[in-house]
Amino acid sequence: MGKLIEELALLPIEGQEFILSGLSSDYIPIQIDDIVYVIPKEVNELIKGLADVLDKESEKRGDLLSNLEKLKK
Repeated sequence: MGKLIEELALLPIEGQEFILSGLSSDYIPIQIDDIVYVIPKEVNELIKGLADVLDKESEKRGDLLSNLEKLKK
């Protein structure tokens, strides 16, 4: 048995089809500050890529700082 989405029921059939076709695409839920957002898979991949870049930069800085601390000793 299907569920009624009241907000969709107020739209014309073309609008309902448009919204529902978008929902059937590849979307990923992410949680930020206890709020769940549903984003396209491609945006999630972009976020993961940016996070990887930040992690690598952080590692480089950490290595640089540890090397500077060794030089001080």
